[in-house]
Amino acid sequence: MRAQGNEMTPTTTGVLRLETHRGDSALDMIARSEFRDAWRALHGACPWSTVFQDLPFSDIWYRCYRERFAPVIVTGWTERTLTGLFLLAVSHDGATLCHVGTHHAEYQVWLSTDDRFVGAALDLLADEFPGRKLQLLFVPPGVAFTPPDRWRSRCFRRQIRAPLLKTNPADTVRQSIRHPTTRNKFNRLAREGKVTFERVIDDEAFATLLDEIIPLYDLRHGAVHDVMPFHQDDLKKPFHLALKRETDLLHVTVMRVDGRLIAAHVGIRSRNTILMSVSAQSPRYGAESAGKLMFLKLALQLEQEGVDWIDLTPGGAFKGSRASDFEEAGTLTILFSVTAARRYRDQRRLIDTAKRLGVSTDYVKSAVRAVRHTLRHLRPADLPLSALRRLKRAAWGGIEIRIYRLPLGKLVTLPETVHIARDRFEDLLCYAPAERWQPTTEAFLQSAVSRLEKGGHCYTYVEDGLLVHYGWLVDRQERMPIDDVHQSWTLPSGSAVAYDFYTHPRCRGRGIYSSSLGHVIRDAVTIPGCKRLYIGVRSDNAPSRRVIEKIAEYDRSYHEQRRLWTARRWSTIAGEAGAEPNQS
Repeated sequence: MRAQGNEMTPTTTGVLRLETHRGDSALDMIARSEFRDAWRALHGACPWSTVFQDLPFSDIWYRCYRERFAPVIVTGWTERTLTGLFLLAVSHDGATLCHVGTHHAEYQVWLSTDDRFVGAALDLLADEFPGRKLQLLFVPPGVAFTPPDRWRSRCFRRQIRAPLLKTNPADTVRQSIRHPTTRNKFNRLAREGKVTFERVIDDEAFATLLDEIIPLYDLRHGAVHDVMPFHQDDLKKPFHLALKRETDLLHVTVMRVDGRLIAAHVGIRSRNTILMSVSAQSPRYGAESAGKLMFLKLALQLEQEGVDWIDLTPGGAFKGSRASDFEEAGTLTILFSVTAARRYRDQRRLIDTAKRLGVSTDYVKSAVRAVRHTLRHLRPADLPLSALRRLKRAAWGGIEIRIYRLPLGKLVTLPETVHIARDRFEDLLCYAPAERWQPTTEAFLQSAVSRLEKGGHCYTYVEDGLLVHYGWLVDRQERMPIDDVHQSWTLPSGSAVAYDFYTHPRCRGRGIYSSSLGHVIRDAVTIPGCKRLYIGVRSDNAPSRRVIEKIAEYDRSYHEQRRLWTARRWSTIAGEAGAEPNQS
């Protein structure tokens, strides 16, 4: 399907000589011009080579990540010809052996024109790194690999589909653009302002754009995968800046409405293909599927540039819906220990059994993350007491959510002790649960993304790199779910709602909530057609109630009372008797 270079003619004659180079010795070898020439020749001759085994990408990654990883390079020479190359790295603590680029390399594999190389290279690595594991995510399509008998029980390969979008010609893209649903989304964007799509060439413009992309990218990944790649890796940004500055590998495009970023893509060029690398979408434009519209525009741009494919890269069900074709890629896990290989085989059997029962791998991974989070925050001695507390909360308790009304024609001033930010998405990435009842980081970010996609606004304050205060405002709310008591409320027209404010225990008593609420009120006044602001708070939150009751009028309450397997829910309105409880 895609051009991958010359057909390989395996070298099976002559003595195959292997060498291992580590650390400074490997970097010195990379700097030698004769080795670089041999590397380029091998890369061009190997039919499954990708940009991630090429000199520019590898050289820059080794340099940018030198403080964390040391190069490990296995070379295979047949006479004077380089016929095998395995580009790896080991963390300085010795715990991790990985392909060059780690997760930055979407395709991970060795280069070879000699079918003896990979087995001999694994023998060498097993001697140097006993008991280690090497996982290659993902092995590109077309890799010829049959493990030698001595490695057959320690190599685990799984096939995974690699989704592709044809861009030359981009006929399927034009067909998608003509679809009424897609046209309506483009039209909705156009009604909001001038829509622009452009390729970013200038290095300084890319650096500025990257600062815009990072919070959106990390917010989405934190919500979906419980990782924040740039936030958790301070070398990732310099690495991308170096790739842009020193090579022509990056293909960068951005889509804006009246100058506001709605979607952006940073791809990596590999032969006649652009591989998806960093893709960001503003949660404000989730309803318009801004990320999908961005890719449609990108495909037409690549058609003009003569690029044949967008490789959406394996992983993620949503990618399949954008694909026009598929190829077979895979994962390859290599265990240097026979005992570890046996344990891994048993683990894979459990996962495969779960999948046959209809349990997705993502669900299993999510469950494992939840268990790990619980165990990290509980000491063994606390487990029985914690379980009893959870059982009591689930089986016996009551919650009252009080709603206060503030007419926006009323002049209200609240002291401002700190500067509260509005819709600064990067602040949300600084969240960490401070109390046991709070959601995990993944659950918090999932909720935040959902609220932003529905038009909500976040108000935040970060101190020493930690999100110590947050709250939410919803413009022109018509129906409000009150999740704590499993009820909902239909609001009068012209209403805005402020809710879910929280201040870290160490920062309470400093007027942060008053500052935040004052900012919310000032913003609510500017909402066209908004007549009143409703503020929700739990009845047992006395400090927040004191602030609210100085400026707003009590309007109503929503209650839930739990008694074993039953729950009674009802509402009361100021000055009236409550409705009959609903029992469930």
